[in-house]
Amino acid sequence: PYAAMYECEETNFAEVKPLSGPGYDPATGFVGEPQETYFAATTQIYVAADAQDAFIGANGPVIQQIAETPGLVAWTVGGDTDCLVNRTLTIWESEDAMFAFVTSGAHADVMGKLTELSLTGRTVHWVTTPAEIEAMTWDTARAKVEDEDPSSLYD
Repeated sequence: PYAAMYECEETNFAEVKPLSGPGYDPATGFVGEPQETYFAATTQIYVAADAQDAFIGANGPVIQQIAETPGLVAWTVGGDTDCLVNRTLTIWESEDAMFAFVTSGAHADVMGKLTELSLTGRTVHWVTTPAEIEAMTWDTARAKVEDEDPSSLYD
């Protein structure tokens, strides 16, 4: 029932902050010697217009948690209010580090409320290289997730 949302062209997309974190500075690149590979993840979540404030408010503790999570390299968030989409893009030292974040604390709490806070969404993760990270854009994230099915949380 949400196919039109997935087809919405994000012409008013705005990034909240550039891809950055303890292991990556947007102005200078990687902090220290880069690893050979990293683990990237992106989410695409659609939220009803009247639920945007509740969704963003619920994610405040998640933002605090991610900033303190071992293994995080960098993260960014953005969205398009016309398409009602919220996106995340994260870079991790390992798959284990990413799942440690996803399955704990504030993030796990918000995931438990996702069907109350949002309409539909999807996520994908992949192995990536330093060069790919330095060239990464929101179009990269969109392309990675566009063929994924909506999360089974919404079934």
